[in-house]
Amino acid sequence: MKDDQLNQKQFVTPEFSLICALCTSGFQVSQFKKEAPISRRVLAIFENSSELQALVSDFWNRDLRIEPIAYSKKARELTSQIRQVLNQTNL
Repeated sequence: MKDDQLNQKQFVTPEFSLICALCTSGFQVSQFKKEAPISRRVLAIFENSSELQALVSDFWNRDLRIEPIAYSKKARELTSQIRQVLNQTNL
């Protein structure tokens, strides 16, 4: 884990599968934000911690184990939340 990652108060990612994995593991998105005004890409913002960074590392190293049905349910919930964010910012 890089020291500069822990110095940041927020962890930001556009990677949907990582967002789902983090949320399924108990972390909460503090905010969704559009990447750019005309973009359909959304960034998820989490409160940064050493525990979150360890989970992110496990995810990218393919060492993370998550219950598949809980992951699928969380993916559906997050898809709905992201669609709401995109629709609100397009008005």
